[in-house]
Amino acid sequence: MNSNVFDYEVNGLPPQQQRVQGVNSVLDLHGGQELWMGQQKGLSQWDQSDGAYQQVNMFDGFQGKCHLVRGSHEKMVLAIDYTYPNPSQALVFEADESGGLSPLNARKFPITNPSVQDLETMILTPDGKYLVYNEWNLRTLNLYSVQEGKLIQTIDFPLSTSSIEVSPDSSHLLIFRGPDLITIFSLPTLEKVNELKHMARYGGAIRFDSSGQMMATFGSGDKSGVLWRYRGPTEIEKVADFSHQSGISSLDFSQNSRWMASGSQDGVVSIWDLEGAGNGLIPVNQIQHDREVAGLRFVGNGNDSILTCDEAATIRIWDRHYGVIEAGPFVMGDAEVAQTGNARYDFDLFGNVFGGGEFISLIARSSPLVIQRVPNLTDADALPGRDVERAVEVLTAWGGNPSRSLSLAQVQGLGSALLENNPSNLMGDFIRWYQQPASSRSVTPLQEISIEDYIRDNLGSEDIRVVSQLLRLAPDEPGALARFGHLYMINDNHGALSQRLQVAKWYLSVADLYSGPKRSTEQVQLASLIDAQGERIE
Repeated sequence: MNSNVFDYEVNGLPPQQQRVQGVNSVLDLHGGQELWMGQQKGLSQWDQSDGAYQQVNMFDGFQGKCHLVRGSHEKMVLAIDYTYPNPSQALVFEADESGGLSPLNARKFPITNPSVQDLETMILTPDGKYLVYNEWNLRTLNLYSVQEGKLIQTIDFPLSTSSIEVSPDSSHLLIFRGPDLITIFSLPTLEKVNELKHMARYGGAIRFDSSGQMMATFGSGDKSGVLWRYRGPTEIEKVADFSHQSGISSLDFSQNSRWMASGSQDGVVSIWDLEGAGNGLIPVNQIQHDREVAGLRFVGNGNDSILTCDEAATIRIWDRHYGVIEAGPFVMGDAEVAQTGNARYDFDLFGNVFGGGEFISLIARSSPLVIQRVPNLTDADALPGRDVERAVEVLTAWGGNPSRSLSLAQVQGLGSALLENNPSNLMGDFIRWYQQPASSRSVTPLQEISIEDYIRDNLGSEDIRVVSQLLRLAPDEPGALARFGHLYMINDNHGALSQRLQVAKWYLSVADLYSGPKRSTEQVQLASLIDAQGERIE
């Protein structure tokens, strides 16, 4: 490992976690095979091998901090040599004929002396032609030609800017400025061609879907947002409003543009079906966090899994259909995720998902860069019905009746049967992991420890995640779903009773959906527990 990687941990299985100090921005290239990192005194290049990253190049010809500009991509990377209060420089790295990029070959041109806040608004247009940023101290909007390396347009811009986006065809800028205006400018003339009204107390954010034909806007701390249909800068039609009980903090569209997910300050993620949105938007599902949602992205195939980051820099990946955790929680920092003061958190600026969703990176406030490898769950990991029940029993030491635990011999026997039936999938990996010596993992429930200790230790996040993953692949097992809802309900580690009650109700409703009118024993037991605990809250 490189000297500036101070923590590298393999927990017996993926995920793997690396931490790299002194990083302020990250760009993933070629599907995560390569990472570029903006650091305090240079630009580094990292390659991925066997699930971990190794530094292969360091370009240290920077006078100040290196900041990678949003919008950089495989064909062009734009970096800022940030030397505030002195004028900074832009460095342009372009792919050669073979498609390769090297941090050792760049051309430079001078820019003004933007502030740290101005760095957050910087964007490279998708066609690589222009660098745009707002300079708050001078109240101006600056447009640079990347090819010519010079400032070609600047206009007075007295209102505060909270978000700058570029239309997918690189022809127009959309700027959320002041408390209530979204202004559209043509490129490269910076002529104003349209304005939209969106009331927001402290500015807002703009999001396009993958088609470039739908757009959403929301304000910092405001409870409502607007969905728009975008046919061009002068043909923008309001489709519908959407709202939360608390301020909206994050938003993303699915890859197929069918779904929209929005997160809020009270920890709720709402999932909206955009088909027929003209008749109004109603959330089709909700996911409850125990902390404020700082950012979210659709990941995996871009339609069915949602990554969330809470304000404590903890990452989870959720299944959109069933609302269960597919992976996580992963602690990605030593402090909270900083809020920029705009309608978005630093997750938007400093969070990345790459490698087909196999890797997540995040830079939380005063924390190193954290790169987390996520287990890749496929259909090969699906279990037949009896093995789903066995898995729940092994991973929770909970057999048949929720009030009765399995004996150690029963757990070991079920574990051996699971391993024999699943030698090369996720369940087999976990059984082998459990059988490792104590020095290889924090708890070893298939070793000689007391059942009481086994149950307590085995209610950890890793086991909850695995059970959730397995249930996602077998949603038609109502008994297993109800059993897992029961497990979630009785574990204090999963938040307040009211939150656990909501989750348990959801599992029961899904189990009831698959079982029909005749409930299994596990469903009846979970329903009784919900009624009893509900009376406690009342």
